[in-house]
Amino acid sequence: MPVLAAKRLNRLLSDENLAHLSGALRSTESASRQIAVLATDLQPAARSLRGLETKADAAVEQLDLLLGDMRSVTAEFGRHLAGSTRSVEGRRNWARRADRWRRQLLATHCRDCPSLSTTCRVLRAASIACSGGGRAAAKPAVRAQSAAAGSGRARVCAARKGALMHRLLVAAAAPALLMACTTPTARVTQFDLGPPPTSATLDPHLANALTLAEVSAPAWLDDPAIVYRLAYDDANQAHAYTQSRWVAAPASLLSQRLRERLPLALSPGIARADETLASDYLLRVELDEFSQVFDTPQTSHVLLRARATLIDSRRHELVAQHVFAVRRPALSPNALGAAHGLRDAVDEFITELLHWMDQASIHGGAPKPAD
Repeated sequence: MPVLAAKRLNRLLSDENLAHLSGALRSTESASRQIAVLATDLQPAARSLRGLETKADAAVEQLDLLLGDMRSVTAEFGRHLAGSTRSVEGRRNWARRADRWRRQLLATHCRDCPSLSTTCRVLRAASIACSGGGRAAAKPAVRAQSAAAGSGRARVCAARKGALMHRLLVAAAAPALLMACTTPTARVTQFDLGPPPTSATLDPHLANALTLAEVSAPAWLDDPAIVYRLAYDDANQAHAYTQSRWVAAPASLLSQRLRERLPLALSPGIARADETLASDYLLRVELDEFSQVFDTPQTSHVLLRARATLIDSRRHELVAQHVFAVRRPALSPNALGAAHGLRDAVDEFITELLHWMDQASIHGGAPKPAD
C-alpha cells in the first residue's frame, strides 16, 4: 500500500501536472485582476445610477404635484367659465388673466420647456380673443358676414356668436397648458393671525410707558399676498399664492398683534406714534422677511426676520437694537401651512421681543447702552 500511494503521488507531482496547475493559477490571477478592474469601472456608473434614481423620484413627485394643480385648475376653470364670459367685463377679465399667465410663465424657471413658445402663443391669442379687440378678433366675423347670403341682422349675430365660441375655446386651452404656473380663481381665501395666544400671561411685566411706531416693511411686503420661495430652485425669487391672501399687509398684521400683546406686559400701557402722549421709550420694528420657504417640493418652513430698535424718548438716544429671526416648520406645503406657521412665528417673535426689552432693563431702572 505505501508503494502504491507513492507511485500515485509521483504521477500527480509530475512536470506535466505541475505545469497545468501553474497555468491554471496564472489564469485565475489574471481573471481576478480583470474582475477588480471591472468593479472599479462600474463604481462611477453605480453612483450615477443612484443619482438618476433620486432625480427620477423627485421628478415623479413634482409631476404628481403638477398634475394635481392642472386638475384643480381645469375644474375651477370649468365652474367659472360660463358665468365669467356672459358679459363684456367677464371677457375682459379673462383677457387680463391670460396675459398675466403668459407673463408669469415667462418669468418662471420653466423657460427651457420645449412647449413654452406654443403656450405663450396660445395665451397671447386668448388675451386678444377674450378682449374682443384687434384685427385678429375682427376677421372671423367679417368672413362669416361676407360668405353669408344677405345682410340680415340675424346672420351677423350668428357670425359673432361663432367667433366668440372660437375665442372661448382658445381661452379654455390656456390653463391646461400652464400646469405648474399660478392660476387665479374667482374665490380667494383670506387669512389673519387669529386671536392672541393664551400663553401671553407668561410674558414679562414691564413698568415703563412705551410708544409703538407702526411696523415698517420693504415694498415687496407692502401687499396682502402670501409670499413663498423655492429654495431648491432659486431662493432669491419671490412668488405669491393667488388663491390665498392675508386680510392686510404683513406689517399691518404685525402692528395689530403688537398692540394686542404689549399692553398685557406694560402696566402703564402703550401709545401710538401719532399720539402726543408722554412715554419713556419708543419702539420701532422693521419687518424684513415674512415668507414660506420650500426646501423641497414637499417640505417647507416659514421665516420671519425683523429688526427692533428701542429709543429713549426723553433723551432721544438709542438704547438697544436687535435683529430677530424666527424659523418654524410649516405643517403643510401650501398656503394654509404658510398662514398657520407665520402666525406662530409672529407670536414667538413678540415673546422674544418682550424678553429682550426686559433684559434691556427698561422696567424699573436706567436703560443700558446700545448694542
